[in-house]
Amino acid sequence: MLLQALPTELQAQIALFLGKPRHSWVRTKLGDLLSLRCASKALLEAVRRAANEHAMCKKVRFEDRYWKAIPLHVLDAYGRVFGSGCREFSYSGPYSGPLNLVIPRHLRNFVASHTRGRLVELSLYQSAMSEETLLEICRACPLLKVLDAYRKVPNLEPIKSHVLEFAGELCRACPLLEDVKIPKDSSFSMAETYSMQIPRTLTLEFNDGLISGYEPSRLDQIEASAQCVGVKRIDLSWCRVSSALVEVLLRSPLHGRLISLDLSGRTHILPDNILQCVQGFEALKELRFPSGFSGSPEFYTRIALARPSLNDIALGANSRDDNSCVAALCNNLALEYLSLNGLNAVTPAIVDVILQSKTAMTLSFLSVVDAGTTQLFTSAGLLRLVRGCPKLCAVHWEAPTYPPNATFSAFIDDDNVDEVNKLLKSRCQAHPDPDWTWDEECDAIRFPEYHPGSEEGRNRFFRETRTPQYGPSLVNRPSVFAAPGGAY
Repeated sequence: MLLQALPTELQAQIALFLGKPRHSWVRTKLGDLLSLRCASKALLEAVRRAANEHAMCKKVRFEDRYWKAIPLHVLDAYGRVFGSGCREFSYSGPYSGPLNLVIPRHLRNFVASHTRGRLVELSLYQSAMSEETLLEICRACPLLKVLDAYRKVPNLEPIKSHVLEFAGELCRACPLLEDVKIPKDSSFSMAETYSMQIPRTLTLEFNDGLISGYEPSRLDQIEASAQCVGVKRIDLSWCRVSSALVEVLLRSPLHGRLISLDLSGRTHILPDNILQCVQGFEALKELRFPSGFSGSPEFYTRIALARPSLNDIALGANSRDDNSCVAALCNNLALEYLSLNGLNAVTPAIVDVILQSKTAMTLSFLSVVDAGTTQLFTSAGLLRLVRGCPKLCAVHWEAPTYPPNATFSAFIDDDNVDEVNKLLKSRCQAHPDPDWTWDEECDAIRFPEYHPGSEEGRNRFFRETRTPQYGPSLVNRPSVFAAPGGAY
């Protein structure tokens, strides 16, 4: 009753602090807000105002699971109260059985009537969405930047015959589009089919994963796509990269504004072409090497000297690059991001390699996945590394959990790992960049086994060993929209 007596503006401010951020389901993450809204009609306006900027309203995902349809009144009811806060919307149809032929019209109404033109990302999967309805939705979203509508959307398949014209229509409806995935001829990449119609395209993608060892060949189309003023990244993962393609890219305007080159996966490219790219792309900062690619300390030194601005390096998985190769990069570059994924020749001495290098003072993010034939970091070594790298805010860690390559043990490493987590957390919280946030579930290094000595250990064990429960569809569970007093 005291809350209801407050001014609506103050009620809305209080509502901004409600919600469960770790739940992605619509029905659970907004439970607190719904409880507040259902408490009385007087609080409805406060919840609506809070929804405009509430973090829990930003991402909305509706799914038809297991051939069960979403109650359409739920979509409409949600939109009336929380739709104004929606910035990222995704819909996934049934896993099996026929697609829901009615839902596209309601999705159009949800976007057009409730999001108030503020939608930034739209994703459709296993949907009966048609070309006309998709265009209607896009025309209601002038701020849209990301559109993903190419996976199992059969009614969009006819777009393939006129994909260039359709991409132009999309761009006229949503001039801020940066990332567009729509059906196309699977024989060619996006960069060879319609990217040239999206001037603000951020990434030129040359392989959508459907063709192993694909070699981009439509050089005239690629040259047209490279003129797009928004392109900052090139993704050549899993491609065969010819010298002719490298020359086309380097003589385009990209030579002065490309910041990221992704060669990861089983990309086939000559070492000389990699060096040619590093020398030619003047603004390059991020470089992903191919899987299985093994250089030498001399080669990596040439890479570093050719482009001192590089600050994000991912060495190729399953390579023979050793400590001296990593040292050549860390000694000559002020790296902020370093990925050591699947490097079988590195040893625990890599801790000292990094600590004694130029990179130690600049490193913010370290990724280690299945690196080394033995455990690469002891907990003491990892703690020493984190202490010695004053800007290190995040460690992405994946290691085998079975002997002899077991990951950390709660019985042995508890104190060291707790100290690592404490340091990383404090640095994230003190970081001025809002992208550096700390999530205990995602960012902390955790243990796989039960630690009987502490409550924290028991909590870790529960999180690590519980089996995810994928419940039935929305139809089969009580709806939060049907709560007492929750009529709309």
